[in-house]
Amino acid sequence: MLLKVLLYSFLLQFAVVLNWYLASLALGIDLSLAAFIFLVPVVSTIAMLPISIGGIGLRENSLVFIMVAMGAANAKAALCSLLILFMLIIVGIVGGITYIVRSYFEGKHAEADEENIKS
Repeated sequence: MLLKVLLYSFLLQFAVVLNWYLASLALGIDLSLAAFIFLVPVVSTIAMLPISIGGIGLRENSLVFIMVAMGAANAKAALCSLLILFMLIIVGIVGGITYIVRSYFEGKHAEADEENIKS
């Protein structure tokens, strides 16, 4: 069971790395996948510092700083960081809507189950 969970966590983290890598490729940034395997955990760790709300600003600035140090253009690195922020916001909105709708429908099912039990 533990190995299965560990495998899933590695797959999820690799999906995040791949997402950031593909976003950079879409913007014409020529960094390797290996660079993003290093970059994503470092930037994500910096974003967890409790000095901003949700890591906004920390994530973007650290991503730009590291990408420029690796050879990316400053403007493209900034655009990539904003694209990643936009993707995170969209995923959060979809997750929030799903959470709200799911709890609404689960409440309806619970009421229907109670009525079936009573009758």
